[in-house]
Amino acid sequence: MDPSITPAPEDAPAPPGLEPLTGGSTAYFGRVFPVVWTTAVGALTGAAWLDLLGDGPTPTAVKWAILSVWVALSAVIIRYFGSLQHVWRNGDELVVGDPRRGLRIHLGDIREIKESRFQQVKTVTLKLRRPTALGDSISFVPKGAGAFFFPLMSSGVAERLRERHQELLTEQHRLIGNG
Repeated sequence: MDPSITPAPEDAPAPPGLEPLTGGSTAYFGRVFPVVWTTAVGALTGAAWLDLLGDGPTPTAVKWAILSVWVALSAVIIRYFGSLQHVWRNGDELVVGDPRRGLRIHLGDIREIKESRFQQVKTVTLKLRRPTALGDSISFVPKGAGAFFFPLMSSGVAERLRERHQELLTEQHRLIGNG
C-alpha cells in the first residue's frame, strides 16, 4: 500500500452517492451485543463454578449444564450477530463493510434475498451466486424503525432490493432471449 495514502477510519462518512441500507443498530448487534452477552453470562457461569451463587455449593451436574448452555448460546450469538455487515447501495452495486474500500457486489450476483420475520432483530440476508471473501451470504439489519415495530412487514430496503434485482434478471433474460 502506498504510504502517502491514509486509510479512512471506519466511522468516516460514506462517499457521496452511496445510499446506506443498514441501520444504526447494525454496529450494536454486530459488535457490542455479542461481547456484552458473552461476558455477562460468562461471569455468571464463573460465579456458579466458584460457588458464589446461592447458599451452598452448586452441584457439579448443574455447573456443567450452565457451562454447556453458555458455550452453545455464545457460539450461536457470535455466529449470528457477529456476521452482520454494513451495506451501502451505489446504483446496481452493493458496497459491503467499509464504504471506501469495501467488498463490491453487483445486484445480479445475488441469488436470493431473504428477510427474517417474527424476530426482535430483523435482518436481511443476501445469498450470493458465488462465494466472496465474506462467504456466500451477507446479512445486515436494514435501516428504518418499521422493521422493529412491524415484524410481519417487509422492510423497504428488502423490497427495493428485490424489485431492482427482479428488473435486472428480467432485463438479462430479455437480452439472452434476443441475443
